[in-house]
Amino acid sequence: MRLVSQLGQNPRPLQLKATSFSAWHSSQVLRWKVENDVAWTQDVTMATKQSRLAMKGGLNLVDHSFDNVTIALLDDKGCARVEQKIAGHFAKPELEKLNVPVSLAGPVSRLLSKAKNAMGGKCEVFYAGSVAPIKSP
Repeated sequence: MRLVSQLGQNPRPLQLKATSFSAWHSSQVLRWKVENDVAWTQDVTMATKQSRLAMKGGLNLVDHSFDNVTIALLDDKGCARVEQKIAGHFAKPELEKLNVPVSLAGPVSRLLSKAKNAMGGKCEVFYAGSVAPIKSP
């Protein structure tokens, strides 16, 4: 993957564009804003034919460390189905246990989740960026 970027004193968001990717890949957006030596996510996501992943947080370009980074597998509303927090140095990242806000474990959990949504229960939207939800066949 070749990345094209502009760093420096430019206040515009940093645009990174992947010019090649694996065949399973459908689309991605990599939009960052660099402030005080940290590249903060503005709209960072990728989608396959079955899933969408999004990232929030920052990458410290001086210390080479993760700054409050969370990666999430998204549902069709942009809510996190599974979250993973990452901290520490790029060379030795510290991964927290997977957080599963909506249980994927069984039929009873799915039934309760559907009932909650039908009664107005809402999830916290993790991603509302430019990559649209995956359309079911």
